[in-house]
Amino acid sequence: MCAVEFHGEGGLGGVSIPNQPAEGDICREEHAVTALLRLTKERPGEITLLAIGPLTNVALAIRLDPGFTKRLKSLIIMGGNITGE
Repeated sequence: MCAVEFHGEGGLGGVSIPNQPAEGDICREEHAVTALLRLTKERPGEITLLAIGPLTNVALAIRLDPGFTKRLKSLIIMGGNITGE
């Protein structure tokens, strides 16, 4: 199912994502899971995590640190499946 009229051509409402991360971007310095765990420890209750793709990093963060989700302000998942079942 493709809802171009709603989500735009790229699926993100016309938002363009640069090919290169900004200088000093944390994705260059550490793995996403490590960053998630570190940031939620530094700012417990302040982080809203928006998961718009596969949940591998979220699952791994929970597996490595079961208290991870308790430190999130909220977790929003844009999930579903292609057939709507």
